[in-house]
Amino acid sequence: MSSRLLLALVVPFALLAARPALAVIAHAAVVRSGFIYDAGPYARVHPSTLVETSGGELLAAWFVGTADSNPDVCIWLSRFENGRWTPGMRVADGVQHAGKRHPTWNPVLFQPANGPLMLFYKVGPTPETWWGMLITSNDGGRTWGCKKSHVASLDKMFRRERLGGLWRGNDGWSTRGRVTT
Repeated sequence: MSSRLLLALVVPFALLAARPALAVIAHAAVVRSGFIYDAGPYARVHPSTLVETSGGELLAAWFVGTADSNPDVCIWLSRFENGRWTPGMRVADGVQHAGKRHPTWNPVLFQPANGPLMLFYKVGPTPETWWGMLITSNDGGRTWGCKKSHVASLDKMFRRERLGGLWRGNDGWSTRGRVTT
């Protein structure tokens, strides 16, 4: 699987197995489509999440590593600034006490109307044994606070979050998604 990530703001995110041309999406609701990056320092890339911050910036996060369930799988983030995506930066990993490390899974960015930007994700060796984590940012994702583990109801939260679409309307960015347990 290539480390290229397709960003189409109306259709679901897709991972590319090769380097096919980016399909042109002819729809009035499409604001922009393109790649967040062409190459990254990771072997595999997994589904993404998008959010518009309270400051109006668009952020994307995804999880990457050498292979599913390997302890090196981490959450990375990029922001759309000055007409382009910034290089990805690692924002969460599965490092535990005493140096133990587990893979991270399924990031979900959320910006409440009043409050800090939130990044929910899972940590654990397998989907059957993972637990929910939360980190927050008071500056639109430029820096992140302490990790919170086993946050109430996170352990029963979604198994997979799929972005069903993202578009910009008269009152800001909108999205629809599906949550499965």
